Amino acid sequence: MLSAVAEGQIRTPRKTKDVSPEYPRESLEAGDESVILLELKVGPSGTVTEALILRSECKRLEQAALTAVRQWEYTPIHVNGKPVPFTIVVNVPFRLPERFNERAGRVGACKWKEPPSNFPAGEAASTGDTIQSCA
Repeated sequence: MLSAVAEGQIRTPRKTKDVSPEYPRESLEAGDESVILLELKVGPSGTVTEALILRSECKRLEQAALTAVRQWEYTPIHVNGKPVPFTIVVNVPFRLPERFNERAGRVGACKWKEPPSNFPAGEAASTGDTIQSCA
C-alpha cells in the first residue's frame, strides 16, 4: 500500500484536529527546547490509537507531546472505498515562548537541535508528517 501512497493513488491524510502540547512548567523554568519525533497509529476513523516516541532529546517534554498527539485526528484514508488504519511519523517542536527566551541554553536545559531533514519542524507538526504504511 505504501507504493500507492508514493504514486499518489491515496491522498496524504490531513490533520483535522490539532491540539498543541502544554509546555510543562518544569521545562519552562529549566529553559528546555527540543523536538519529539513520534510514530502514530491512526485507526480507520482518523483517531490516534497509539503513539510511540521514536526520538527524544528531552525526557521532560515527552509526556506533553504524547498527551497532545493522542488527541489529534486525521481525515481517514480509504482503500477500495473503505477506511483503513495507517501509521504516520510526526514531530512535535517545543520552542520557548519569547518571554522565556533568556532561559534557553541554561545549564541542565534540553537544547534545541534541528530534527532530521526529512522531518522538518514547523509551526504545525503536520508539516513534518510522513506516512509509513496503510493496512
